[in-house]
Amino acid sequence: MSDQIIKHLLNDGYRYALALCQHHAMAEDILQMAWLGILKVNGPKEKGYLFRAIRNHFINQNKRHGLVPMLALGDVSEEEMFNDTNEAFLSAELSSIAMEKALNSLRVLERELIFLHYYVGYTAQEIADMLEMPRNTVLSNISRSCKKLRKYFEVDDQEVI
Repeated sequence: MSDQIIKHLLNDGYRYALALCQHHAMAEDILQMAWLGILKVNGPKEKGYLFRAIRNHFINQNKRHGLVPMLALGDVSEEEMFNDTNEAFLSAELSSIAMEKALNSLRVLERELIFLHYYVGYTAQEIADMLEMPRNTVLSNISRSCKKLRKYFEVDDQEVI
């Protein structure tokens, strides 16, 4: 397996871990532990296998430490954000922050399903097989999550008016 393919696989794994825990350092730790586990047992270096290892490490870490995922605070303060005069940059930054807040309003499972379906591109059946859930449960959770996101932005738009 080439270094480029492994790098791409690890980048995808990091994004998945970040979608689960919403904390950069924790996502790096989870990815590292999952990757070391795969190397230790000489497991397959495939996306599905890595995602499963990341998910298991995330669950184990939360059980062990009694952690509750917290809302991520933006890296940029409002003051710094509004000092920028470039409106396109400001609009993109606000959209990114709004989407991050919307995703943080979802439960961990909902964020995970949205990530796997819309970002990674897995089908409902692939997600169901990976998470050992019925396909219809995956579909209904994705649908419910999308409704929550729509509702979040509708409420957000009304507050602006």
